[in-house]
Amino acid sequence: MKVRSTILSIILFCIVIKTKGQSEPIEKQWVKEDSVFIQNLAKIYKENPLKLTQILSYQGNKREKLGFDYYLISGSNGKGYVSVFYQFVYYKNEVVSFKLDPQMPGDARLIVRYARFYSQLFNINKDHLPEPLYFGYKEMSKPINGFSGAFFADGDIRFFMTPYSGIMYGDNGGDPISALQNRVNYLKIKKRITPQICELLLGNVVKNGW
Repeated sequence: MKVRSTILSIILFCIVIKTKGQSEPIEKQWVKEDSVFIQNLAKIYKENPLKLTQILSYQGNKREKLGFDYYLISGSNGKGYVSVFYQFVYYKNEVVSFKLDPQMPGDARLIVRYARFYSQLFNINKDHLPEPLYFGYKEMSKPINGFSGAFFADGDIRFFMTPYSGIMYGDNGGDPISALQNRVNYLKIKKRITPQICELLLGNVVKNGW
């Protein structure tokens, strides 16, 4: 009975918080800033995708070495309600690939509006949510040096070969502790790893942070 009471209290608390958030006025200036920001991203992407680094990344971003002169820079940039999370892959100091992961506002009243903003640059799914945007993905999913076998792999395995599957290795981490992204992606393909696939992964291992 005590457990049920605790659960009901938590549910009620969440409902109150959500209701309070929905009753607060929408910050029109924030929406305007987000709209202009996303529109600018779309314009630059159409002109030259590689120039997105100039308005998204910061000079102080940490470099994560991937080996063979590859490194990764990640972070986020935003204006009002939302941010766009980015991962830029460099080869010899030149951008060769990137992933953009757009954030949606927490206010449900803004979902459809922001889906319309993001549709200038991102694919929007049936739930009105923008999907991550990849540039240079094909090159990132190829093995690097030393692989002489036939190149074949399904979508999950190809993704695991990219830095975007996670470059931290182990089982769990973070605060609160949770399964590492790379571990989750590995478990998806674990039962499909044949000797040939293993050789394929080893041909790409350094670029993926191993």
